[in-house]
Amino acid sequence: MKNNYDFNFKKLKKYLYISSITAFAAAIMSFGPMFFGPGMTTPEPFSIGSNTSFPAGGVGSPAYEVAFPNLDFDSPITFNPVPNDNKIVIGQLNGEIYWIGEDNGTTQKELIVDWSSEVGDRNEGAVWDGGFLGLAIHPEFGVDPTKNFMFVYYSTNAANNALGTNQGFRCNRENFSGNYLILERFRVDPNTMLFVADSREMMMRRELYNTTHRGGGMTFGQDGFLYLTTGDQATYVSAQDPINNLDGGVL
Repeated sequence: MKNNYDFNFKKLKKYLYISSITAFAAAIMSFGPMFFGPGMTTPEPFSIGSNTSFPAGGVGSPAYEVAFPNLDFDSPITFNPVPNDNKIVIGQLNGEIYWIGEDNGTTQKELIVDWSSEVGDRNEGAVWDGGFLGLAIHPEFGVDPTKNFMFVYYSTNAANNALGTNQGFRCNRENFSGNYLILERFRVDPNTMLFVADSREMMMRRELYNTTHRGGGMTFGQDGFLYLTTGDQATYVSAQDPINNLDGGVL
């Protein structure tokens, strides 16, 4: 009986050749911008009625400027303009929250609160993908004295924590080790930007699971409601079951 080894080898060789070419092309398209630049870096006028092709890419100098070059922050996560004012609030991953003036040349940053001892983040090895995750300022801050609130979302720093390293992903895995995700609000004096003592209010406490995908993006809608994004916490089935859990959605 005659074998087909030679024929099969030729087919395998052809398959490997085509696969290699395809993989190389995909790599170039995926990682090309890392080496050759991002293409268009200067904003140009665009009309959907007359512009039907991309403009030529490439500029001689960066189409941006460094913001607040005289200030340094440690892993800034949130950047919120203060409503009805010329100030900006910046939250760091470790739980320190500052305010600055909007002048790009400012050299001063002022601390509002320091909750670094309560916030667990990956830089401390406390939570692999956690820390200070989100901040929103009430839209009537500084206008209505009863609404001078800031809202924050963060992961806690538990004493006995096993989530300081990457644990991998699984579809329905829920490992809890004592940490929580906290939604909280507190008052700030709009004139001095100082924290109002004894004004902290916990609005929600959720168990923190697994390795990653915490969520934390927050904003106020035009309807006056606060919207908070929640990650699936690497338990992928959660986002498909909004009736029985709060993970992987918008609250």
